[in-house]
Amino acid sequence: MLRSYLSNLAASAAADPSRASDIARHIARILADAEANGGDLPEGYIYSGAHTWEIQADNVDVEPVGNFDSPVGLPLTDTSNQPIPLKVPFDGLIMGIAGWAQPQAVHSPDIDHVTLKQVRASFCLSRVVDFRDLFSVEIGLDGTTTFGTDGNDRMLYPASTVVGSRLSPRPTAWTVRRNQRLQARFRNISNVSFADGSLGPDIFVPPLLSKIVLAFYVLNLEAP
Repeated sequence: MLRSYLSNLAASAAADPSRASDIARHIARILADAEANGGDLPEGYIYSGAHTWEIQADNVDVEPVGNFDSPVGLPLTDTSNQPIPLKVPFDGLIMGIAGWAQPQAVHSPDIDHVTLKQVRASFCLSRVVDFRDLFSVEIGLDGTTTFGTDGNDRMLYPASTVVGSRLSPRPTAWTVRRNQRLQARFRNISNVSFADGSLGPDIFVPPLLSKIVLAFYVLNLEAP
């Protein structure tokens, strides 16, 4: 009964995207009440059971920062890295977004004792889970709509302020259609995050991010 009702609500959101936000909040209240009363939650209507779409970038290195590392570098809100697309496979309601990175030690010819263990231990100084403070992100749709802007120019923002972690995705109510294209641009900003000397001059080497992942947790709004 609950599954059928929720399916109807999801179908209503698909039919009228302007109602998606209100319907998503209503669904969240229903599920919270069901969980509080000991009821069984229908599979597929919580993050762990939802579909997951991922955009991944591999081996993302740092870039010179304008007016900081190099006068020819880019401002922190931009990157030379190209957007990575994801074709939407079905009409969906994106209920949450998470991001994470996997740092990898980079050996410097001047510092031959830096090990992955040392770098990872130093990263524990970071208070942001999933290393989201080590990269910035820009999310867009269909190559024309960008959700990180200053009202005029497209911009990247630190992932720690844009997306949630794997354990706590950032809640959203975003309806997308089959064959639309999501895209994301990433920038490794570890040369800024730890450039304050907190790691010590004999340890700090900006790490390569061997993997950055942006995950969208999605409900399928198409008819079964």
